[in-house]
Amino acid sequence: LERVSGKYILKGGAPFHLLQEHDCRLVIHIKLTNLESETMSHFVGWDGGVIYDRPFTSKVNNTRDRTNPEASKMAFDKLFSKAEFSSWQITSVFQLVSRQPPKI
Repeated sequence: LERVSGKYILKGGAPFHLLQEHDCRLVIHIKLTNLESETMSHFVGWDGGVIYDRPFTSKVNNTRDRTNPEASKMAFDKLFSKAEFSSWQITSVFQLVSRQPPKI
């Protein structure tokens, strides 16, 4: 994994900048806060079309979810119910990279 947070955590919000990608292999670290104000780390995958989580995934709508920062945030809101979490925040982003094994 290679940290690429600086490419996405920008003015307008990380969700908006992440959803501008249409073909990628990213792992997103999210800080979740539950209703008891306890925080936890959580990771989801993003391939440019689907946000992968357990037990749910969220297919991103190309016209609605990518249009503006608020719409992009709502694509992530679908995964983290207000009945369970008071807030969520994207704290870092990593890209899956292929490395050639060293020659022996």
